[in-house]
This record gives sequence, C-alpha cells and structure tokens, in this order.
Amino acid sequence: MGLSHRTQLVVTAKGIVTPDDLSEFTKEGLETVFQNLRKPPKMLVQPIPAIVNHPGILTEVEPYVVSAKSKMQLLVALKISKYYEMTSRTMTPANMSWIVLKNFEEQWNALMEKKDATTLLVPKLTEGLTAPKWLDYFKMHCKNIIGARGVPIFYVMRSKVMVAMPPPPLVIDQLYSEQHGSLEDELIARASHTHALYKSDNQDVHQLVERAIRDSGAYAATIAPFARTKNGRDAAMAMESQHAGKDVWDDNIKNAEDFLQNRKWSGTTTIPFLHHAAQHRKSFTELQEAQCYVAVEVPNQRSRVKYLIDSITSIDPSILAGLATQ
Repeated sequence: MGLSHRTQLVVTAKGIVTPDDLSEFTKEGLETVFQNLRKPPKMLVQPIPAIVNHPGILTEVEPYVVSAKSKMQLLVALKISKYYEMTSRTMTPANMSWIVLKNFEEQWNALMEKKDATTLLVPKLTEGLTAPKWLDYFKMHCKNIIGARGVPIFYVMRSKVMVAMPPPPLVIDQLYSEQHGSLEDELIARASHTHALYKSDNQDVHQLVERAIRDSGAYAATIAPFARTKNGRDAAMAMESQHAGKDVWDDNIKNAEDFLQNRKWSGTTTIPFLHHAAQHRKSFTELQEAQCYVAVEVPNQRSRVKYLIDSITSIDPSILAGLATQ
C-alpha cells in the first residue's frame, strides 16, 4: 500500500491490522480515517522536568502521509475484501497482490455500471411463448439485473443454496475460478442466501416473476402461495418444476415424436399441406429445444424428410407425381 512505517503504526492503532479488517469498514469510514490522518489531534506534552500540577502543553502533531496512490489502493482493497467475504474466500498474499486488485477494480466498476444502467423490461410469458423458453429468457434477464448487494439477482434462483467448500481455486491474477469463468458468475455461484440483503433481492425476483406472468392467468395459481412472503426463489422454482421440468419435456417429446411418426395428411380435410408441413417443422424444433434439457434423439435430415413423405396418404395425382420425383 506504500505507507510509511509511522503511518502504518497509526493505521494499525485504528483497527486495520490485517486485510481482513478492511471488510469491517465502509468507504465513508475509511475516508474518515484518511481525514484524521491528515489532521491528527494535538498531543498533550508535559514539560521537562515535570512541574507539579502543570496542565501540560497541547502541541501540533505532524500529519500522517497517505499518498493519493496509497489511498486509491486502500479503497480498492476495501472493496475486494468485501468481495472475498461475499464469496466465502480467504484473503492470501497472492489474491491481494496489486495486479489482482487492478483486475478486480476494472471488472467491479463494469458491474456497477450495469447496475446503474436503465432497467430492462422483464420478458412476458405470452401466448406465443412456451414456459420453458420464457424461463430461459427470464433467467438471462435476472443475470443482467444487479441487486442490492451488487450481485446479479439470478443468484437467488441458483439450484443449490449452499456454496461449495472449499471453493475452487482462482485463476492466476483473477477474481474467479476456472469453473465459473467471470466475476459475475463467481458472485452468482457463491453469494450466500443468509445475508441481510438477500430478502430484498428475493423480493425483487418475486416482483419480476409476478410482472412477467401477470397477463397469463393460467400460471397465476403457480406463484399464488408465495404472494404473501414475496418469495421469489420459490415462485421461480415452482414455475420451473410445474411448467418446465423433466416431466414437461418428456410430454413435449412424446407429442412431437408422435406427430412426426404417426400423423397423416390425406388432403381430404380442411387442413392445407403447408400447415401440415409447418407442424412437422415445429415438432422437429421442439425436439431440438428439448435436447438442451433432457436426453433425446433428434432425427437427422434424412429421417425428417422420410417422416414427412410417409405422412402423406393423399391419392391426388399431382401430389403423387411430386412424391415420385423425390
């Protein structure tokens, strides 16, 4: 930090003995320490030799020097100490080196700029959007909303409440592990659910879920049990388990495969062939989408064409002529 020995001694006397102590301070509190160092109180000095009943003399104390660079480094160290506390990591000489602090400052400032940016509109669960696809959009939205703790509020919705201990090792000179890959994802994975401000972030998630499904009455009953407590985590989890869980995907896969393999088009109904072909494309797309969540075998191009041709039972000469060229 570039402090003189004299300044180090007085800083220690004010309670900053190790880097861990910084997490107990606020920025304002540290600024007050700097101000007191610049203008230390006068010292009472007794005359020599001491005179009986002499009140002593108040003398000026030389200011304790904290350069602009030292002040800046201490303020960054204050922020990073809180980050390590938030992510349940121990401070070490390696992760408190200046190169790590500089990397942290850049990434943390970028995160705070995102927090101050205009709030994005929450994705609505509309008729043309499936619940699983909406949930993907909603999770992405929550990753871009920075909550009261400076953490993307998606941490409220992560699958595991408890964080892994010991934490995975940090990338050299960085603030995050290789497993998480960024400062934001490190916070999402490791910010605790027991912090005093978790409740505020949890309520924000509930508000977003409620706003997203407000115009879709079919889903209102799913989050109704969490309205009184404003429990956003449980509301989001309920939406996922009831409308985007494995059972839902299994049903979607079953219906899509049934349409591709068994639905016929004779040309004798009011359903035009273009609509029938569009439903084939939609069923294939649903299988592709399901592949991201559960194990499913998606037909290749040859199988898709075969399914479509096999589904045509029309005896119309023009249709038969077209099929003959395939």
